[in-house]
Amino acid sequence: MAALGIDIGGSSVKVALHDGAVIQTARSASYQRPDRETLASAIGDAIGSLDAPNDPSIRVGLCLPGRHDEAGSAIECSFNLPCLEGWAFGALLRSALGFDPARWRVVSDVHAATIDIVRSKGLDGRVAVIAIGTGVGLGVCEQGQMCSIGSRGIGHLGQVDG
Repeated sequence: MAALGIDIGGSSVKVALHDGAVIQTARSASYQRPDRETLASAIGDAIGSLDAPNDPSIRVGLCLPGRHDEAGSAIECSFNLPCLEGWAFGALLRSALGFDPARWRVVSDVHAATIDIVRSKGLDGRVAVIAIGTGVGLGVCEQGQMCSIGSRGIGHLGQVDG
């Protein structure tokens, strides 16, 4: 069964279709401080470039910038994408995909990068990754497990002006 990865960045959306290996990737057009409608459209356009099944049984991984709220159900603060603030993850996915995926998971963008680096490089022990893009984030992995502070993660540290 294929899985769909969605990476919402500060300036574009990247998507990948995966089934043990990457099948296809795509990227949306660039945007600056989009509203929710524009962001959902960018996600849909990027996914539309893939041969992804329009099927609620597809597994979806969503990574996005910002600090999660205490419940872990929405972004509480996102400097580069304020449209994400308070937008429940399930509602965001429904708006972008047109359906509610049966299985989905949300991680911060820097957590996704940290997991990728740890696994692809075969690292173990304690690993810290600082990611600098339109935002600045920190991921810490201990013996292959991401460290977090409750549902908030460590993740979001700030933004890069410009």
